[in-house]
Amino acid sequence: MAKIWFCRTCGYEVPSRGRCHSCGGRLERSPLDELPDLGDDEEVGYDLDGWEGDARGQLIVGLIEAGIEHRFEGEELVVAVDDEARTDDLVGAMTSGAADEDRGAPASRAAGEEDASGGEADDALRAEVELLATAARRLQSDPTDMDADGDVAQASAAVFAADDFFAVDPETWAAVGRVTRRLLAALGADEALEDEIRKQAAILAALLDPVLAGGFVAGSGDEPEGEPGSGDEPGSSSPDDSPSDPGSAAAEAGEAVYELPDWLPEQRAQLSLLLDGQRIPHRWEHGDLVLPEPQVTRAEALFDRVDGVDATEDDEARYRSLEDLFAAADRFVGDPSSAAKAAAVVAAVGQADGPTPLGLDDAQWWAIRTRARTLADALEHGGSPEVAFAEATTLRDLLRALV
Repeated sequence: MAKIWFCRTCGYEVPSRGRCHSCGGRLERSPLDELPDLGDDEEVGYDLDGWEGDARGQLIVGLIEAGIEHRFEGEELVVAVDDEARTDDLVGAMTSGAADEDRGAPASRAAGEEDASGGEADDALRAEVELLATAARRLQSDPTDMDADGDVAQASAAVFAADDFFAVDPETWAAVGRVTRRLLAALGADEALEDEIRKQAAILAALLDPVLAGGFVAGSGDEPEGEPGSGDEPGSSSPDDSPSDPGSAAAEAGEAVYELPDWLPEQRAQLSLLLDGQRIPHRWEHGDLVLPEPQVTRAEALFDRVDGVDATEDDEARYRSLEDLFAAADRFVGDPSSAAKAAAVVAAVGQADGPTPLGLDDAQWWAIRTRARTLADALEHGGSPEVAFAEATTLRDLLRALV
């Protein structure tokens, strides 16, 4: 039978342990097996489209406490016909609001805090952001630091729950969330991803450090308190550290200007880290990168190392690999006893593996990647045929909407 892990905060289930891709908390092992395919006549489905994550999480907990085996097929909860009456009671209680009393306060608020608009809540969020920045710097130095790993998980829950942070611009705050999720995914991976942990931790620290410095708002063009840096000192070449007159450096003799307004904040942060690593002085004037003319050749060689930049051919290859994976999974579902088709699935999983493809968010790719790895492991190591068939079916359905 298929074992499952779940997140009670975000309301989803997966077939492997790790951390939640959304809130960063550790997934919990369900004491129940996943409901196998009983056939249409023996099952009943409940459409949960539109349900919030916390409500789905409460429903999962209720099903577990009631001992009701179940599975999710996208937004549909599936249970056995024999459990329909008890599930009706649980779903009815959730939709009527009867379970609201037991849901407790959101994870981002502790007892005694004011509303999110109050000073105490703002101070609490700032403390969590500072904890996240400190943990990121520690992981940049030592990607095996388990205490820092735990601090990221703790702080991320508050960060994900907050729509904004003081006066930080929305693009930068959204970038903090994206990079935090990537860092959590690297920390929770089954294999060691120390280089990826170092990279994402460094980018996260580069985004957060200027945000926390003297009320500086990333992307606003304001300088942090103190003297503006020359680009050689740590932190002085922040990705959004801008003088008050955007574009003024273009007129200065001996400097080159690159207009990069379409780059994401995390891409600018990563490029700054690469430039710092080569000791190339630079500064940002809003979306423009300014650096000395003699450094142009060295700097341009670093542009292609930034994630998601000028990757058209790579993106096309990744998309084709997803098409191949969909086709291999579909053929295996049609003939699960075929060793050749099983081997083709394993090969396709290996080809499709990698960072999040263009056009997918991290949560989508995390779900696809998790299913694909579980399927490949079952096929390679003699796992249950029922598990392999179920995983292949789910993977095929996840990929169908993309290809």
